[in-house]
Amino acid sequence: MTMAIDPGRQAAPAQGAKPRRPPLWLWLLVPIFAAMAGSFATIWLALAHPDPVIAKHLNPLGKAVIDERSALEAAARLALRADITLDRQAGRVRLLLAGDTRPATVQLRYIHPTRAELDRATVLTRGPDGVYHGALVLPDVQRGTWLLHDPAGAWRLESEQRKIGARFTLAAPLPGQARPVGHD
Repeated sequence: MTMAIDPGRQAAPAQGAKPRRPPLWLWLLVPIFAAMAGSFATIWLALAHPDPVIAKHLNPLGKAVIDERSALEAAARLALRADITLDRQAGRVRLLLAGDTRPATVQLRYIHPTRAELDRATVLTRGPDGVYHGALVLPDVQRGTWLLHDPAGAWRLESEQRKIGARFTLAAPLPGQARPVGHD
């Protein structure tokens, strides 16, 4: 009589036989591969989601923080508001400044959140129509912080990190407001 063998069934271990265990070399290789996978995952996370760079100019004594606050407060006292239009194709900037001051020139700075080599600055000159014009070639970026100030540094407007659009507004902080206002 012939017995049929069922391939899905395993033979029962013999009486007193030890259960089969993976070889020792396998236990030595698994942690190495796990560490490599964890390393590659960490590298990918660091490259895909970098931490933003703080664009504030701070020194250890805090004098710069006080100067920065006083410049923002001066912008609030002057009720400054800047409507900015970017023409990326032509590399031009148009700025309409509203408020109680009209300097001959202003400086506009773009600060990239993580890479300093992508930061840009330009001096805008007021035209006879009162509108400021200048050249600014922006890198191909999506987000950044904008700073606008007079050459003497008496006042300053800034935005939080924002998506870069063709038009946006920088406005002085309102009294009691901790951060400056920036609108798209």
